[in-house]
Amino acid sequence: PREREELERQVMGHWLVIDERAGRDRLRALFEENELGYRLAACELLLQRARAIEGLTDLTQDWLRYLQGRLALAQNDYGGSAQVFDALQKETDPGSELHALVGWSRGQVAAERGEWAQAIERYESSVRYFQGQADRAREGQVMLALGDVHLQQARALGGPIRPQLSRRKGRGRFVEAIPAFLVALPFVVYAWAIRRWRFLPPLHHGMNYRNWTLARLLLTAARWYRDAESAFVETGQEAFLVNARQRLAQTYHRLGWWHAARRLFDQVLRSGPVVSNAYRQAQVRKEFADTELAADNTDEAIEQLEASLHIFERSQDVQ
Repeated sequence: PREREELERQVMGHWLVIDERAGRDRLRALFEENELGYRLAACELLLQRARAIEGLTDLTQDWLRYLQGRLALAQNDYGGSAQVFDALQKETDPGSELHALVGWSRGQVAAERGEWAQAIERYESSVRYFQGQADRAREGQVMLALGDVHLQQARALGGPIRPQLSRRKGRGRFVEAIPAFLVALPFVVYAWAIRRWRFLPPLHHGMNYRNWTLARLLLTAARWYRDAESAFVETGQEAFLVNARQRLAQTYHRLGWWHAARRLFDQVLRSGPVVSNAYRQAQVRKEFADTELAADNTDEAIEQLEASLHIFERSQDVQ
């Protein structure tokens, strides 16, 4: 593998000299492949080889800066990567692919810092660019990121607040309940509605203002994940498709849509990327078990947990 990687770097360097655009495209493809596999040392070697070539155009130099920022982001250097991306956003053509990719990357930095509003703004701008270019592969990836940032906000908000019964007895309890009776009618209607339209969130999500915020975040995350899923089905990007379905299942679990979550977890477990990765299979089975427990399917939950535990024990993962 090391000899092959060195050969690829030599070929990339050769193309940068004789056909800079073709070499730049080759560099981007190799860098992204290594980045996705978290082979950061290989990413650094690619950039070193490219920077050693003299006479590269300003555009190629900007791409090298962008890739250096991506490397810093992968290394959790959020300050360094933000500086690179902020400078490039000011200097690059707003109508270019590089500008859109820089905006997406800057959004990832913002999401890692908990700056969710900024992340969403940058992601949506990038999505509009890739939609205009009919680039479904990139569009799906940014949609996946948009789902993630909404799901992160929902997780930070916590679980839904469930209604508490009054501790008073007798007349005191009746008097205390009068305001609740006056505002109960919408929830009575909602309780009737959810028995007919299963896509609505569980009743307790609507019993508290914060729960409405939580439900809105989760429903928005689910919408972006479904859009990303559709894009990846079209492009055949199975690894990204599995990611979208797994996160959509996690979102449905939080919404209380157990049947939909179970269907997706089952699809994820049978997918190639998960079947070939035992450790990830164990993680998915644990999430699947959580959904089965929430749906009161105890036997199925135990089955998933036992299979997950067996893999974790082989991996010596005591956590």
